Amino acid sequence: MSENRRYDREIATDILAVGGGGAGVMGAVAASEASVDVVLVMKGALGRSGNTIMAGGSFAMDGPSAVSYGYDGDPKFTKDEWFEEIVKQSFYLADQKIVETYVERAAPLVKQVVDWGRKAKQYFHFFKPGGFFTAGKSISLALRQGVKEHPDIKVIEDVVITDILTKDGRCVGAVGVDVYSGEIIVFKSKAVILGTGGFQPFSFKCTVSDMTGDGMGIVLRAGLSVADMEFLLFVPGVCLSPSLHRGSIFPFLYNILTATFPDLVAPRMKNAKGEDIGQKIPPDHLALAMGSEWMKLVFTYWWGKEIAAGNGSPNGGIYFSFDHVSGEEFIAGTKTLVSMMPIWYKTPWKFQGDDFSDMRDAVLAGEPWEVGLGHEYSNGGILVNEKTETKIPGFYAAGECSTGCFGAHRVHDALVEMLVQGYVAGEVASAYIKDAPEPVIDMAQVESHVERITAPLSRAKGVSPTEIQRLLEAAGDKGFGFVRNEDRMKAALADVERIRTEMIPKMAVKSKTRAYNQEWIESLGVENLVLCIESGLRAALMRKESRGTHIREDYPEVDHDNFLVRYCHTLVDGKLKQTTIKPNVTRMPLPTGKMANIMEYALSCEPKFKNAAGSSSAGVPV
Repeated sequence: MSENRRYDREIATDILAVGGGGAGVMGAVAASEASVDVVLVMKGALGRSGNTIMAGGSFAMDGPSAVSYGYDGDPKFTKDEWFEEIVKQSFYLADQKIVETYVERAAPLVKQVVDWGRKAKQYFHFFKPGGFFTAGKSISLALRQGVKEHPDIKVIEDVVITDILTKDGRCVGAVGVDVYSGEIIVFKSKAVILGTGGFQPFSFKCTVSDMTGDGMGIVLRAGLSVADMEFLLFVPGVCLSPSLHRGSIFPFLYNILTATFPDLVAPRMKNAKGEDIGQKIPPDHLALAMGSEWMKLVFTYWWGKEIAAGNGSPNGGIYFSFDHVSGEEFIAGTKTLVSMMPIWYKTPWKFQGDDFSDMRDAVLAGEPWEVGLGHEYSNGGILVNEKTETKIPGFYAAGECSTGCFGAHRVHDALVEMLVQGYVAGEVASAYIKDAPEPVIDMAQVESHVERITAPLSRAKGVSPTEIQRLLEAAGDKGFGFVRNEDRMKAALADVERIRTEMIPKMAVKSKTRAYNQEWIESLGVENLVLCIESGLRAALMRKESRGTHIREDYPEVDHDNFLVRYCHTLVDGKLKQTTIKPNVTRMPLPTGKMANIMEYALSCEPKFKNAAGSSSAGVPV
């Protein structure tokens, strides 16, 4: 390292795209197609990092576009119908300009990824009205194929971006850390596109473990705003036991596929008392749930009631029971599933690299599957407009790290969100840099960032980042889960405030080397995660109603008159400042009045268009 600077390397480019999932890749692809010099940097390996690989995964286009591409689509499922569904399912908190961009730009980008996937020898199954079902790994391999077809994209793997750099109010680059060498890298660029994904605030995970809200932390430290951070989407049916499979979404996928394949034996949902929860759920709620992504909210609501009432399993979930059928009937029903799994995973009963034949054997032995609610997606994130622009020129955010498309509840596809917003960001950034001045790095700003990120290395002793991570997850579990109330949220917020103000400043790592120091890399993540959880809890406390995935025991009503607003947070002098904005409206006026609960609202939004499985037009509910 030079004596005159605190960093090890400098990399110059026109556009820096950050993230190994769809948003980062599509941003880089769009820049490449605009003949712009672009660097794509990510935490892990291309095609093997980020949350994209964990998807179930379906994505869709409108029906007329599907027909135009030669698929058996439903022409009645128009872009206008799609737009209306998304806005209603967002509980009217979606930015309608962002939704318009989503539905208008989706089709050619979805088709492009399908084409890349087929070149990569991956299978994509089409279903009406305009959807495709595949595996998360197939999406990731398709995106990797896309980068391969744009060889001018420079790919840099295993680098964590920690902060952006600005000069005269413009974005001029970013600071990053090489995970393996420990080198601190300054990226000098005219524009930066963040596609860094969401945040994971709980101890129980069904996503990759490094979803620490990096993009949200970066923008808050840059003086920008996040919004909608109280809204977290849960998956009903994630393995709680055995420990070998803990966190897998295999039971969830099994359950939803029973709506597609009639021979597949549907499990019965039972609580710890052996009571059939399905018998407690009104038939119209079950009809809405089965075969659509409304399943996630419906079962979060009803399972949450059972668990909150003390009727949960030992690990805080419920049971999928098959005691209503014989072993022979169960095996007979799985023939289609067993024949399909090798299409993506080479071996029957194998999913995402794990062998689930032991769960088949458990059913044959008369044992239920213990399953729970796992958080999969953060609706909230960086506040952007329909062009993915932030308030800093040259700085963009796309995909799950941003917010505005889905509001309080996501039913339609996050995969489409990342493709569309990533590509739009690449287009807009490419146009911006044509007239942007050459970037000039403020060395004092670099010094400040390096001082912060290396502080845990310089302290002789202090609090372990691993301990802070554990405490943050405990706070998330306490007050930020699928059923909330005032007392638990206040207690959790007090814990998080104490962690941020008293423990983070004392954070220290045992090893002082920077090379492959995982504890140091963990320290970078918890600084972001603490801001995400605090902003989410503050918004949740202010929202004295239930809306979308924000379910309060103490305020069950959906209150359009008082809470049809978006809560935003900005970091000012070390404290999170809260403001509100109204959702951006283009076509659909905001409703008024109140509804008794989120289920009453959900029933008013049942989709007009369903595929053969009964699924909403979003497709197979993954």
